[in-house]
Amino acid sequence: MTDHTVTNTSLSTLTTSVTATVSKTSTQTRVSTAVTTETTTVVSTTTQFSSEISTSTVTPSTTVTLAQTTQVVSNITIAEASLYGGVSATSSSQGTASLLLAFNNPNSSTYITSIILTSPNGTTINAWGNSTSASSPANQIDFSSSHPGDNAVPGSQISFFTFYPQSSSAIQLAHGQRFQYVIYFASGYFIAGSLVSQ
Repeated sequence: MTDHTVTNTSLSTLTTSVTATVSKTSTQTRVSTAVTTETTTVVSTTTQFSSEISTSTVTPSTTVTLAQTTQVVSNITIAEASLYGGVSATSSSQGTASLLLAFNNPNSSTYITSIILTSPNGTTINAWGNSTSASSPANQIDFSSSHPGDNAVPGSQISFFTFYPQSSSAIQLAHGQRFQYVIYFASGYFIAGSLVSQ
């Protein structure tokens, strides 16, 4: 029986700030004494009004901030997962441990960019091979790009993978212990959970 928990999530945040200010002051004085004086005053007022407009300044008085957070949940799910205890492979010895994963990907094709497995004592494994043979460039999976059969995850189907842990020195994956894992995809999603080794 497989005991595992899975959390699918991906976050992206967009924050927009908008600042708006409006300030306008207008003053008008009308003096009425005589026909000749009033005409002169109107001309003077018009000149003053034009001068005020040309030298007026806008002072910030109102600030409005809009914030929006969007959370996207991955549609890629784990259909099956099993961790088989043993030891990791090294450059001089073959391994006996393995990680079986099956992904249900209803989205377009993507590929795995990283698998991080952490033991109860904090030891991490992030190098994986496609066979139990001693680790070498020939059987080590290259996660920097898509490779069918190794890390490519086709769209609209369930894909099965078996990964074999590799390390510089042999790491014991003891039976019955719970290991944490995080799997990253090129699409930006990741899946995190835990497995008890069989």
